[in-house]
Amino acid sequence: MLVRPCQVGVNRLQAEVMPANDASKRVLQKNGFMLEGTLRQATVWSGKGVVDLEIYGLLKEEYAASHTALSSSI
Repeated sequence: MLVRPCQVGVNRLQAEVMPANDASKRVLQKNGFMLEGTLRQATVWSGKGVVDLEIYGLLKEEYAASHTALSSSI
Protein backbone atom coordinates (compact mmCIF):
# COMPACT_ATOMS: atom_id res chain seq x y z
CA MET A 1 0.00 0.00 0.00
CA LEU A 2 1.34 3.40 -0.96
CA VAL A 3 1.19 6.00 1.78
CA ARG A 4 0.42 9.48 0.49
CA PRO A 5 2.50 12.35 1.95
CA CYS A 6 -0.66 14.30 2.83
CA GLN A 7 -2.01 11.33 4.83
CA VAL A 8 0.85 11.30 7.31
CA GLY A 9 1.69 15.01 7.47
CA VAL A 10 5.17 14.79 5.95
CA ASN A 11 6.82 16.67 3.13
CA ARG A 12 8.80 13.76 1.74
CA LEU A 13 8.69 10.00 1.35
CA GLN A 14 11.88 8.06 0.60
CA ALA A 15 12.56 4.51 -0.54
CA GLU A 16 15.82 2.59 -0.76
CA VAL A 17 16.10 -0.10 -3.43
CA MET A 18 18.88 -2.41 -4.55
CA PRO A 19 19.89 -1.41 -8.11
CA ALA A 20 19.08 -4.88 -9.53
CA ASN A 21 15.49 -4.84 -8.17
CA ASP A 22 13.76 -3.65 -11.35
CA ALA A 23 10.26 -4.66 -10.21
CA SER A 24 10.43 -2.49 -7.08
CA LYS A 25 11.86 0.41 -9.07
CA ARG A 26 8.96 0.21 -11.55
CA VAL A 27 6.42 0.34 -8.69
CA LEU A 28 8.08 3.44 -7.26
CA GLN A 29 8.32 5.17 -10.66
CA LYS A 30 4.67 4.41 -11.48
CA ASN A 31 3.73 6.09 -8.20
CA GLY A 32 5.67 9.27 -8.94
CA PHE A 33 8.91 8.61 -7.07
CA MET A 34 12.05 10.02 -8.70
CA LEU A 35 15.53 8.53 -8.64
CA GLU A 36 17.64 10.87 -6.55
CA GLY A 37 20.94 9.04 -6.47
CA THR A 38 22.96 6.00 -5.48
CA LEU A 39 24.55 5.34 -2.12
CA ARG A 40 27.62 3.27 -2.89
CA GLN A 41 28.36 0.33 -0.59
CA ALA A 42 25.62 1.58 1.70
CA THR A 43 24.55 -1.54 3.57
CA VAL A 44 25.24 -5.20 4.23
CA TRP A 45 22.61 -7.50 2.71
CA SER A 46 22.32 -11.08 3.87
CA GLY A 47 23.79 -13.39 1.24
CA LYS A 48 24.93 -10.49 -0.95
CA GLY A 49 27.56 -8.74 1.17
CA VAL A 50 28.03 -4.99 0.90
CA VAL A 51 25.62 -3.52 -1.67
CA ASP A 52 24.72 -0.20 -3.26
CA LEU A 53 21.28 1.34 -2.73
CA GLU A 54 19.34 3.60 -5.05
CA ILE A 55 17.36 6.34 -3.33
CA TYR A 56 13.92 7.33 -4.64
CA GLY A 57 11.97 10.28 -3.28
CA LEU A 58 8.48 11.75 -3.55
CA LEU A 59 7.72 15.28 -2.35
CA LYS A 60 4.27 16.35 -1.21
CA GLU A 61 4.09 19.06 -3.90
CA GLU A 62 5.06 16.58 -6.65
CA TYR A 63 2.40 14.14 -5.48
CA ALA A 64 -0.25 16.87 -5.38
CA ALA A 65 0.69 18.20 -8.83
CA SER A 66 0.68 14.78 -10.48
CA HIS A 67 -2.68 13.80 -8.97
CA THR A 68 -4.29 17.15 -9.86
CA ALA A 69 -3.19 16.63 -13.47
CA LEU A 70 -4.57 13.08 -13.47
CA SER A 71 -7.98 14.05 -12.08
CA SER A 72 -8.37 16.94 -14.56
CA SER A 73 -7.64 14.64 -17.51
CA ILE A 74 -10.37 12.13 -16.56
